[in-house]
Amino acid sequence: MTTSVQAQLEEIVVRGDVEGALSMFRTLDNESQKGLAPLVKSLYAYYSEEVENEKDRWGPRATNEQDKVLHLAMLFTFPKTELSKIPILRSDFREVESLLSFYIPEGFGEMLNESAKRGWLRYRITYGWVMSLKERGILDPCPELIVRTLLPCIGGVTPKGREIFSIERLYEFPETLRSHVWLFFSHYSVIFDHSAVGAEGEKRTWKNAFLTLSTNGDLDRLRLLRECLLAVPRNLSKFLNNWYLELFKDLNPKASEILGLQTELNALFSLGHNGAMCLALHSLKKSCTHPDFSRQEFLENCPLALASQTLGVINECISVLDKLTGKYPREALEVFRIASEALTHPKANAQVRVARLIRKHATLDLEREIREMLEPYSEYVCAEAKELLSEYLENTESTLPKEGKGTLPAVLSDENRIEYPENIEEFVFFLSQVFDQRNVHSFDIFLDSLVRFYPEINPEDLPKFDPALQKSLRVSAGVASNRASFTDRVMAVTFLEYSGLLIERFPEGSKTLRGLRDRFLKADKAKHPVKYFPNRGNRFYLETWSLAGQHPFLHIFYKRALEALRLLRKGKTLPLLASPTHKPAWICPDTLIEKTKLWQDAGEELCVLDWENAIARLAFENNPKIPKKALSEIQGQPGEILTYMLNGESSDIKNPESVWSTASITKNEEPAKGYVFTDEPRRYYYWETKPKGKEERRKILDFEGVEYCHEVEDISYPFKGENMDGFYSSIGLSRVKLGHLGIDTLRYLALAPHHHEKLLAAVVANGFRYSDSLNEASTWLVSTSVLNYLLEYSQEPFQRSETLFLALIATGPSKELREQSVGLWERGVYFGLLDDGKFGEALGKMYAMEFVPLKRFTDLVSSSMLNLSVEKNQALRKALETMMTLLDDKPIKGLKALLEIYGELVFEANTAVPDTLTEKFEVWGKVNSLKRIINRLTARN
Repeated sequence: MTTSVQAQLEEIVVRGDVEGALSMFRTLDNESQKGLAPLVKSLYAYYSEEVENEKDRWGPRATNEQDKVLHLAMLFTFPKTELSKIPILRSDFREVESLLSFYIPEGFGEMLNESAKRGWLRYRITYGWVMSLKERGILDPCPELIVRTLLPCIGGVTPKGREIFSIERLYEFPETLRSHVWLFFSHYSVIFDHSAVGAEGEKRTWKNAFLTLSTNGDLDRLRLLRECLLAVPRNLSKFLNNWYLELFKDLNPKASEILGLQTELNALFSLGHNGAMCLALHSLKKSCTHPDFSRQEFLENCPLALASQTLGVINECISVLDKLTGKYPREALEVFRIASEALTHPKANAQVRVARLIRKHATLDLEREIREMLEPYSEYVCAEAKELLSEYLENTESTLPKEGKGTLPAVLSDENRIEYPENIEEFVFFLSQVFDQRNVHSFDIFLDSLVRFYPEINPEDLPKFDPALQKSLRVSAGVASNRASFTDRVMAVTFLEYSGLLIERFPEGSKTLRGLRDRFLKADKAKHPVKYFPNRGNRFYLETWSLAGQHPFLHIFYKRALEALRLLRKGKTLPLLASPTHKPAWICPDTLIEKTKLWQDAGEELCVLDWENAIARLAFENNPKIPKKALSEIQGQPGEILTYMLNGESSDIKNPESVWSTASITKNEEPAKGYVFTDEPRRYYYWETKPKGKEERRKILDFEGVEYCHEVEDISYPFKGENMDGFYSSIGLSRVKLGHLGIDTLRYLALAPHHHEKLLAAVVANGFRYSDSLNEASTWLVSTSVLNYLLEYSQEPFQRSETLFLALIATGPSKELREQSVGLWERGVYFGLLDDGKFGEALGKMYAMEFVPLKRFTDLVSSSMLNLSVEKNQALRKALETMMTLLDDKPIKGLKALLEIYGELVFEANTAVPDTLTEKFEVWGKVNSLKRIINRLTARN
């Protein structure tokens, strides 16, 4: 082969001349053809490189035309082993067809099938071309290739060039209707999402094509019905399963056809697919009274349907059993035995349907057998079902336990005491795992222990700190295996500087520690030099950090760590004042007095932020007054503030200094009204948008009249007053995104335990404003942390912010969080922390505007909140009554399920519907689907 041929090919590729390439290939002999392969491979490598084609826009160097030429060249020159490594069709099939007219690549058909199986084929080939290749013996198409190319064949083109729905192309080849269309039922495709435009502009799909072909007699109708049923167990995809079931339903099989499909329909019960079971039951009901109906086979599958969590499946099953029992009364007892398994179902409506079935068909001669049959279920049967079956049940009394009210331990009890390391060994063990602990207290214990154990460390102790230093280096450099939060990084860098102090203190005994530290920092600096520029700061030294972009509340952790390091550099090891003594973050008054006296005896000024954080955590409520003699030992302003906090006495309450604002806000008493929370209500309205010319409404939670949520746009912080530059101004959540909180949420809530509900209100206002924000990852992360905090540490009656948070989580999109919210609700009810009316009010406001789907809450109640105890049922009933008074007269979606739950609570308590709901029930009772349950409820009055 001459270099002129190579040069000619290179020139053709540069021009992107497809016709020129094909003309050239026709003239080449076998030797020249093989000789071009290395050149084509190098050209392909060159033109496949990613380059900047336009400003900030990257892509392959080759243009579309150049890529087509290269693809044809590879097909022409590459052997089968090389072709198998690339997609066989990267250009239009018409260009490949031109090549096939004079040259067929080795194994072309086999590779085309393989590409179809791997999903490499795009819609660049047609079903007609595939069939043409088959007729010429080039290709034996695999099912995957047929399915992919057959999909577009329900579209045709009018003489005016308009594409329109048509099935004419399905008649072009005999194999199409004889065998190929049936492959849609055994192989994956996107047939559920493929459509064409009808003559009137309507959307037409393959479902319409199958219905037309069946009606015309071109497809065997019974086979089509059977293939729909056989396809579901193959479980090709959720969307395909639904499509098969819908097609079966649209075919509307007759009772005579159902008799021939009993085996396939009964097989659907074992799948656990609610839609499939509903379809099977609905179909079998048409022929269940026919002599040829397989009763025994159906009855064997009934337990699978009755175990479903979907009421629609259970209702359909009992409806079929009802018809069978009416037709064959001698088999009533066997039917009762099967149906009675649903008496343990968590949903009361399922049990009521079974009770009605038994009551309707029971006869006197079966009374003894029915009593024996129902005896094991007596403790599980709901109140309404018990009432219906009272003549067969000996004990119809409520079997729910009575819990009474629980008592929480005192805030400063030994049970709540926080454990700190007591010696060097415990200190070292704590450091080895502190970066993996995401609990409330680890940051405070960390700082306190660094200072407390510093003078006790000896040279022989230094090697023990190697694991902790390695972990801190990894966390500070951002290469730790777990996700590190802002406070985790603060602790990591603080320990690096702490290790530097130990190295300076013990230069001889710290060679291993120094070597480990220096090697890591040197390697990291070489790898990331930009992070060491003077204007960017060094991330391994706290004082050089730039906190731009970090919310002010995070600065508190940063500054407290700096204060601790500065204290050590001064050679002082005084105890940190803000270290909590009791969970979640309370400080015992005696401990704070003792620590403050140590500082004053040492002649040191209190670290401002450490002191203010200690004031915000001081447990001054429900404690006896501190003797004046003990407080008199604390001199100056600290003594006055402690006297004010603990005994309510002070002569300088209106002092504008930030430390006094912190004290007065923490106390939240009358002389401090200049600093307390604003009572301005927050108002949210519907925000209307019109995308693509269609008006849509984005649902926004309406907090009107709820005093704890504040207009974030109008005030700087949730605390209002003059000189607000201190502790509380830093922890405000104005205009903060929940991403700022992240996994530091627990530590954030513990900064001010007296006012965590106010901080939680800001979290709710920022994170739950829109219904779609409940799906955001940051909202989920913060919600998990807040929920864990309240589950473990809530001790005071829930404020509105906590109540609304509980309602939002119990109705949110996360099933995991919904299940966990039940624990918080149980805690609130058992310890008397939750106001049932306020909980119901929060739910009612959300569902009045259908902020979230009601089904989430009703499913949660049925599965996890109903019939736990007498007290919890009573609390739930009161909440639902308040909730329903706030709902609109027009029934919302899912209201029937809610009324059924409420009916179970009413029957269980043997009480009447309150007058507040009478008017609402009269309106809802006019709706056919609600009339029955409403009549049952109002009849009790």
